[in-house]
Amino acid sequence: MSYVYIQQNSSLGASIPYPSPAHPSATVATSGCGVCASLMALMNLTKYKVSLKNWTKALRNAGCRANEGTDMEAVCAYMKQKYGIAYAKTTDIDKVVSWLKRGYGVIANVGGKGYFSSAGHFVYVAGIQKSGKLIILDPYYYANKWTSTVNGINRSKYFTYIASKHEVICKPSVLAADRAGWFYLLKPTKKAKPAVTVKYTDGRYKLQYDMVVRSGPGTDYAQKKVKNLTADGKRHATSKNPNAGAVLKKGTKADATVVKRNGEYWLKIPSGYVCLQKGNKVYAVKVSF
Repeated sequence: MSYVYIQQNSSLGASIPYPSPAHPSATVATSGCGVCASLMALMNLTKYKVSLKNWTKALRNAGCRANEGTDMEAVCAYMKQKYGIAYAKTTDIDKVVSWLKRGYGVIANVGGKGYFSSAGHFVYVAGIQKSGKLIILDPYYYANKWTSTVNGINRSKYFTYIASKHEVICKPSVLAADRAGWFYLLKPTKKAKPAVTVKYTDGRYKLQYDMVVRSGPGTDYAQKKVKNLTADGKRHATSKNPNAGAVLKKGTKADATVVKRNGEYWLKIPSGYVCLQKGNKVYAVKVSF
């Protein structure tokens, strides 16, 4: 099984503001481990898909940003109200193991001793192996993190890192030893409407709606200007003003490569990126030449 992974200290994370009174210039990259851990929980436990930028904004609006990080209890309350995810708190690692065996997820408040971090940190515990070892998604990653020594802790003795899946594997006792706060036990109670299941392939697509053209595959990427489109793109734009935001007309056809990101499908066309499918909404259909 593969899990949705979100890296906190990515270029995207660095571009998303996450300020607090004590840290007015903070970003998700510097302070958003709780943002990323909770979004991984949402997207792995349900069929909901939310961009990192929109999730960060939602948590800030819900009052979940704390001076020195993220108020995880406020986040859990928000997820319960908005997405039907029930939660409970515990410090008992045996309850965590039992919870994971039932197929649910856990956000763990760790850090300070060196196993996962040298300071307070949140990780998402996604599952448990048949061997009894935990499968953990740590949003803060850097090269050689899982073979380094921090605060006298030689991580290579405690962790196995599966780079292709961003999975950190360890015994429950290791997670318990690095606990710095609560374990938040999460369980979906409201069935999410499943997304449309379609297999998309590269080819020519026709837009079903007027569509914004972006610089990358996601609404967290900037809308391009008309002047930045190809000559053909400009001919199909809704505006001829070169400085206007680029929107392609309904019915526009373009050769495209399909890109999947965070559960959404995007079309990479010569002029940029347009959304193909988000949730149950399909914005383009494949056509013959």
